Amino acid sequence: NIINYKDIVEDVYKSLYLKIKLAEDCGIKNIIIDPGIGFGKNLESNVALIKNCGKLCSGQYKIMMALSRKTCIGEMTNQEVDKRLSGTLAANLVSVINGASILRVHDVAETIDTMKVLSYVV
Repeated sequence: NIINYKDIVEDVYKSLYLKIKLAEDCGIKNIIIDPGIGFGKNLESNVALIKNCGKLCSGQYKIMMALSRKTCIGEMTNQEVDKRLSGTLAANLVSVINGASILRVHDVAETIDTMKVLSYVV
């Protein structure tokens, strides 16, 4: 089911902040946040999170993006799941440029090569 968000970045920020506070209150220190690409979100919401991932939680925590082969990549590229590598790599690049520090991927070698190129040009 798709959730209708008023402001996806703000709504995810608030949700994550509450969970982070609970984790910290329990003594958890190394927190990594995942905005939950695809989970109850439409294409527009997923794109907004990719573009603004670095703004989540004011950049105080590591951000993990799990974009590999997601439905939103298929919607953007009009490709079936086994043909989404290029779209995934592009979305991963945008995420890293915008603040993500961890990527959950299926295609490790291709992602490593892409990030090596990114490290040279940015």
